[in-house]
Amino acid sequence: MGEQVLVDAADNYTGKLNLARTEQGLANYNRWIISLFMEHLPKDRPLRVLDFGGGIGTLSVLMREIEGVSVDGVEADIEQRALFAARGFKVFKRLDEVDQTYDVIFTSNVLEHIDDDVGILEGFHARLKPGGVLLVYVPAFELIWTRMDDMVGHLRRYRAADLTRKIQQSGFSLSHISYRDCVGFFMALVFRLIHSGNGEISVGSLLIFDRFLLPISRLGDLVFSRILGKNVFAVAVKPL
Repeated sequence: MGEQVLVDAADNYTGKLNLARTEQGLANYNRWIISLFMEHLPKDRPLRVLDFGGGIGTLSVLMREIEGVSVDGVEADIEQRALFAARGFKVFKRLDEVDQTYDVIFTSNVLEHIDDDVGILEGFHARLKPGGVLLVYVPAFELIWTRMDDMVGHLRRYRAADLTRKIQQSGFSLSHISYRDCVGFFMALVFRLIHSGNGEISVGSLLIFDRFLLPISRLGDLVFSRILGKNVFAVAVKPL
């Protein structure tokens, strides 16, 4: 597992514009992701949390504001790392620079960019305390691969079974896995079938989804979370 395995993403991430638009247009969606994470946070002690591949710190800001926990970050891209740090966080460039252990590590829409994702999961295992929690949120289903996946540098989309196998291979015990955002799945499928767009995301379309379609998607997930969604959400624990 060479040193390059522990880089969180390319130093010059190609999806910066979409990332900025996502923070601007998906305020409710980002809070929803944090709410999913918070359901699985230990409640019996103060927590030290690591946000892996945190970009400009969007989710870390919400985690700090809502849960009041101490969050550090890992972000390879120099421009995003500077913005992340300017928000008051300690931010590492690489996972192998992290010389402490954490109660929780979370990562959202990052592993799909990394060639050796199992190597990164093993790196998480080494940097979690015994009993520590890993929270993973990644794109699902190659069936809904679109031009946006190409544009932002995705290497794969996951099925629940694939992610389960890789998490367990890395030494974790899986405690939860489900698909999320069923409306997003069907939207991506339509875009794929009609070959729509160049992969760029407009703030207007994000706002429409965030305000009107996300509530429908959350309700739909009550029915579809076992079989389909735009993303996979997994919770794993490092054994004591």
